[in-house]
Amino acid sequence: MNNPKHSIIVPAYNTGNAIRQCIDSVLKQTYPNWELIIVDDGSKDNTSEIIDEYAKNDNRIKVFHIPNGGVSYARNVGLAAAQGEYVMFVDSDDWIELDYLQQVGNHMDDDADMYIVGITQDHEDNNGNIYYSEIKGTPVYRHISSVNLHSEIGYLLNTINMESSCLKSYRASFLQKHNIKFLKGMIVFEDFYFVLQCLYHQSSISLIPFIGYHYRMELDYNPVVRRGGDFYPSISNLFKMLDLMDMKLGLSSYSHEQVMRVMTAKISVVLNQSLYATKWADRVKPFKMIFSDVTIKARIKEILNISGGRFRLQYKLMSKGMFHLAYIICKYL
Repeated sequence: MNNPKHSIIVPAYNTGNAIRQCIDSVLKQTYPNWELIIVDDGSKDNTSEIIDEYAKNDNRIKVFHIPNGGVSYARNVGLAAAQGEYVMFVDSDDWIELDYLQQVGNHMDDDADMYIVGITQDHEDNNGNIYYSEIKGTPVYRHISSVNLHSEIGYLLNTINMESSCLKSYRASFLQKHNIKFLKGMIVFEDFYFVLQCLYHQSSISLIPFIGYHYRMELDYNPVVRRGGDFYPSISNLFKMLDLMDMKLGLSSYSHEQVMRVMTAKISVVLNQSLYATKWADRVKPFKMIFSDVTIKARIKEILNISGGRFRLQYKLMSKGMFHLAYIICKYL
């Protein structure tokens, strides 16, 4: 049997109330040449039983049961097992349109390393009925060659959802050539880190004008806040990846400016963790980490030029060791 054209990787953790819709959306694809790899990341609900049931009835479905190691590890397990020419990721509480693979297939003459479609965020009531959907990006058709990619990164960051590893199909040989994987241990923005690696290595990209991915908003599986823990180590890795990519862009480019804006926005994510702390040591910790971050130190002049007055004031206080006052500014201004 020939290898499938597409490998669809689904990391699953305690989503027994949603995963059937996810799997069914793959089973009903109008394009038939695919495999579905579901990695059960140590679920404690009925997720394991559900996916085993599906795998028993369809040999295109491969199931792996692993001890809980986080979504990055689960996706890497899926990548290692994938046999398709292209791989894509779908979260187990999301789903895809039935012609998703066909839409990507219609653009295969572009011979791109990455295909990107649009996404909608679906808000559901307690009965599972969608009462509101918000489109978060409808790409205009565009093919960006690897040679021209770095001059287009600003456009991509500003107009397309690049922070999700989903809604994208990746050429497997491109990922393998550059050893692109998810960084184990990242608890936030692990998707963005993965995509940035692709941009760093100058993937060619085709944007497809099609809303093909549905992101379910209400379930506890999705929100960043559910993950807990300290965000800074993960975002520090993101800073480093942004910095590596940025060194290829040219300091005067629009793409460079957008990378700096992304970096500035992620600083706020770290600092806002202080708002959930109850001890003073934990409240000031994010400010100390940002102030001492090597990447931020190297870029601080540009970041301050982009930032609003609140962060400029906070940073001035941090530079004088007044981390408690920086926290108070964050909380009350």
